[in-house]
Amino acid sequence: MSFLFPQLLWFLFAISIPVIIHFFNFRRVKVLEFSTLQFIEEVRDQTRRRRSLKHLLILISRILFISFLVLAFAQPVLNRGDEKSVGTVIYVDNSYSMSSEITDGRSALNESVDIIQSYLDGLPIEARLLLLTNDFDNNLNNWEYKRSISEKLTELTYSSSGRSFDKVVQRLDQIKSNYQLLYLSDFQKSTIGPPGSTDVSTKLIPIQYGFERNIYVDTLFFRDHVLFFDHTNVLEISLRNASSNRIDDLQIKLLNGNRLIGTRNTSIPARSKSPVSFEIDLKNLDSNFLKIEIKDYPVVFDNEYWLSLIPFEPSKVTYIFSGTPNQYIEEVYGNEQLFDFRSYSINELDYGDLASSNLVLLEGFEVIPKGIANSSNAYDIVLIPPEDLNLKSYSDFLNASLVPKRDSLLRDISAPDLNDPIFTNVFERSLENNDLPKAKILFNISTGSHLLKTRFDDSFLSRFNVERRNLYLMACPLSVDFTSLPTHSLFLPLFYRIAQFSKQAPEPLAYTADQRVFTISSAKIQSDEIIKIAGPENEFIPNYNLRSNMISLELPPSKLSPGYYHVISGVDTIRSLAINHSKKESDLQRLTGEELLAFANSSSNLEILELNNSGNYSQQIHAGLSNVRLWKYALFLALVFVIAEILLVRFL
Repeated sequence: MSFLFPQLLWFLFAISIPVIIHFFNFRRVKVLEFSTLQFIEEVRDQTRRRRSLKHLLILISRILFISFLVLAFAQPVLNRGDEKSVGTVIYVDNSYSMSSEITDGRSALNESVDIIQSYLDGLPIEARLLLLTNDFDNNLNNWEYKRSISEKLTELTYSSSGRSFDKVVQRLDQIKSNYQLLYLSDFQKSTIGPPGSTDVSTKLIPIQYGFERNIYVDTLFFRDHVLFFDHTNVLEISLRNASSNRIDDLQIKLLNGNRLIGTRNTSIPARSKSPVSFEIDLKNLDSNFLKIEIKDYPVVFDNEYWLSLIPFEPSKVTYIFSGTPNQYIEEVYGNEQLFDFRSYSINELDYGDLASSNLVLLEGFEVIPKGIANSSNAYDIVLIPPEDLNLKSYSDFLNASLVPKRDSLLRDISAPDLNDPIFTNVFERSLENNDLPKAKILFNISTGSHLLKTRFDDSFLSRFNVERRNLYLMACPLSVDFTSLPTHSLFLPLFYRIAQFSKQAPEPLAYTADQRVFTISSAKIQSDEIIKIAGPENEFIPNYNLRSNMISLELPPSKLSPGYYHVISGVDTIRSLAINHSKKESDLQRLTGEELLAFANSSSNLEILELNNSGNYSQQIHAGLSNVRLWKYALFLALVFVIAEILLVRFL
């Protein structure tokens, strides 16, 4: 048994008060004279014995009343858990939200370390312990002693990884022996996740700090999404105010290296966003890196936001023709800033060059060439058939049903679905049918997605998704004898968007540290090369997967701190990345008391352990782990003995 407030046991000296009263009776004795003492002498001895017994019982009642009253305030607890035989896992949330200030420059993480250290001081030297942080980087079946845990606490730093309660429980499933869990966290709403359930006795220790104001970068983009480094562009930034108070006169800086590009001041209402924009002359930048600085206190971990500008890479379009080339195709993709266009006859085709293409246009072939039909490359294909085509060859390649149909008349094309990604944000108004081109249909297409159809519901342009690439098929040749599309205003945006969608999604300006996989494009790397990631503080070799000029890098989050990173192959830097804190960490809202109680009530093995600031954390945690608190019983016994004293005085 132990006491939550053992210092109050000094008040047991108050037991001496009834003892002193018992032995020193300060009442004055009154002498009464009687004519005869004969009858009084007979009852004197009997009365003295009865009075002595009464005084003794009253003394015992008073002593027990004072004793149990002091014990009730000292809060005795019965320690059922034994740290020698049952291990204790201590989880500390060391995410960046725990850098929030509690008082006098002390962070929530500092408070957590003090709580754990106080708890360790009260443990026997042979207690079995494990320390788990958000880095998840230790073996959970190698139990340690408190000295080793104390040393690790002195080296504890912030982690870029935020962990939900469920992820922590899943991680602890690796432990093969019995244990109890102390879970110290600020219980941030954006990261704690759903409560879940656990079979382990878990004490939730909320680390309380005053709600901090915090401003952070929510979203950003360039007004012109295509980054040409010989142009001027506008960077649009959306700042979010995560606090419940309006923030006025907030200063934002934009830097390129150490050079200041511009400053802005703005005001943001509570729980709202505010736009800020910077006009940037891209050709005058010293490097492709930009940094946004926000002058916001006291939460400072997300006051900087890094950007890496990826120059626009033209879509590589390969045009393969049988016979004579189509002038309309060459005119569409002749813009060298937007397209890397190459034109081949089938006899001159370089299949090695074809492998790096984003889009291949195949025109005038009666049968699909075997080199393309058997290719596993991930480029998109536009099939423009001749007047006389082998339907079976096309059907087998597309895995579609094509039925012959010869239209001798030009049929009107119906208005396309403007919600389809190919046509989204292309037209300022809805198209009328009389504004659209006409076409002769050579065959019906029963499957696929129909991008353009005639008024008779025959497909003119269909899209098929085969092995993660898009295949487009026209229902007639691309010539003015069969369709007016090449001379129509729809032709240019249609084929522009097809080429645009053939590329992977553009790489973001910045990544977040909680991401595990980063996908970048690179044609300079071979599958057997060693890749390194060099950052502001460390360098490491990631796992990676190369597929069709796209490389997916798997990075360990525990090694990522915000800043600039370079992807290096050999001596060449193939890409630069900007990595920032997760936005989830920047929203400092925590579970309220009611929400935390509901969280704990979701499982019978969860219990909230609220620590007061008396500094005696060791006794409080041991008391919480015992689960048997005796102060109520002590208070009940104190009431019993005070009532007994009253009855003895009144009736005995």
